[in-house]
Amino acid sequence: MKSVALLWQDYPSVNGHVRALREEAARRGLRVTSANRFASNTTDFTAAIAEANTPRSRERCATAGGARRVEGEAVDLSSPAN
Repeated sequence: MKSVALLWQDYPSVNGHVRALREEAARRGLRVTSANRFASNTTDFTAAIAEANTPRSRERCATAGGARRVEGEAVDLSSPAN
């Protein structure tokens, strides 16, 4: 495995786990190609999964540190506040 896409619920305690996962992925040489959070009431993940599979998403993720919300809002996972 060379790369991974992340999709997780927008919840404070989960965000900390994702931050640790991203650090471990980098340590092991895995590239995060897409990183998106979703609201707790989300039931349809089709669009988020499709977006993670697009070359545009992978390019944007690489240039923006890999942190994006499904809605397009930037997410800084390096901050403990997230």
